[in-house]
Amino acid sequence: AFDISENDRSLIATSALNSKIANVRGIAAEYLADSYPERLWIHFDQLIADDSQRVRGVAWNAALRVDRATTIERATEFLGNESVAVAHRRSALIALGTALPTTQMVEMLAYFVVHLNPELAADAADLMYKHHRHPVAATAARHSPHDNVREIAERLLDPQHGSPAAGGSRPGDPTRSTTDIFEDMIRQLETKQSNQNDAPGR
Repeated sequence: AFDISENDRSLIATSALNSKIANVRGIAAEYLADSYPERLWIHFDQLIADDSQRVRGVAWNAALRVDRATTIERATEFLGNESVAVAHRRSALIALGTALPTTQMVEMLAYFVVHLNPELAADAADLMYKHHRHPVAATAARHSPHDNVREIAERLLDPQHGSPAAGGSRPGDPTRSTTDIFEDMIRQLETKQSNQNDAPGR
């Protein structure tokens, strides 16, 4: 609106990354992520340690587009460092969990669903439930020290209403074993007989 060139806009946005106001840093990070993600990459270490979750999330997502392999390696090291603030590690976990395929996330999620920190464990369980249903992660979650994580695992592994992708099963699932199907038939027959015996006049 004021004839500011694209180059000047990028310089202003880059400068704004150092603002004391989180909302300003967030706007600047989002602008650069859309237009000049390489500039965010230059300030990557600063941004993933920012106090703002918004800034951290934008930085991780932009970095995955600029240099995916290096960013995944950095995030893995970051997550494995227990001295890093939990909030910062959560941003890295969520960024990876929403960008990577299940095959690359299974071991990481299996590790974090049993993590002693309830926030990291909950994030891992949420990612598992929404994006990465897999037997290894779900089985690990069943042994989590946190009730909410175990509840998610039991929901996925429930033999009647669970998720086949996570190792659970449900009627009609073609991946179920013949034994499962046979047990269901017996259960249905027993229920039918019980209903008949309880009917009036019997």
